[in-house]
Amino acid sequence: MNTESQIIVSAPDLPAFDELIEEAELLLEASKTWKVGETFGKVETFSSAGSRDSGRSNSPKWYCRVSEHQRDDITFGTLWRYLGGNKVPNEQRFIPEIKKVMRVQYISESQSIWSKCYTGPPPFSPRIFTFLQVVQLRNYPAHGRTGIMISIPVDLSSEKDLLELEEKGIRARQVRVERLQELNDGKLIEWRLVTKEDFGGCIPRIWMQRLTLQNMAKDVSSFISWVQQQRHIG
Repeated sequence: MNTESQIIVSAPDLPAFDELIEEAELLLEASKTWKVGETFGKVETFSSAGSRDSGRSNSPKWYCRVSEHQRDDITFGTLWRYLGGNKVPNEQRFIPEIKKVMRVQYISESQSIWSKCYTGPPPFSPRIFTFLQVVQLRNYPAHGRTGIMISIPVDLSSEKDLLELEEKGIRARQVRVERLQELNDGKLIEWRLVTKEDFGGCIPRIWMQRLTLQNMAKDVSSFISWVQQQRHIG
């Protein structure tokens, strides 16, 4: 999961679980050195500008989003409940651009292949993201809990039965790594996201990058508002 290429794996050749987790952690740590970008409210953004792939105009940049949340406002357990468990269907509930999701293949409690249909403002046509999702929750005695969520693009073309379950539309690709991490003896939770996205089609690169940044920041406030609604309903 290096910063130089867009990973696409075929369904029969999924990478090993431990390998994915290790590479995800390296990428998350590398994001701490990236170029500071815009701030949207309490959400900070960063980009991999300056890395070796930044000079390649056809290669999407990596972007990072970081937000911090006080335990008194929302607990780690609540964050993990909705982001680490049943993640993709939950995203459909607080991200209006996601119109449909489908679990294509269940692999284990921590791994599944999903397909989702994503829409945007005209003239944006529906995009289809098909990806392997991996989640892991660990508790470090000296540091607290850390939850990692990974999504990498999957090509289903060699698996006809699975391909039939994939949503129809322009295929897009997204590598996405998220980490929830307890800090300051659990009083603070950092939510760090790193992503590289290619929406396909003829979308200008600069428009796609702007859309990525805006959506990254918007998703945080949308999620928090949605969770608060669940509490009220409950």
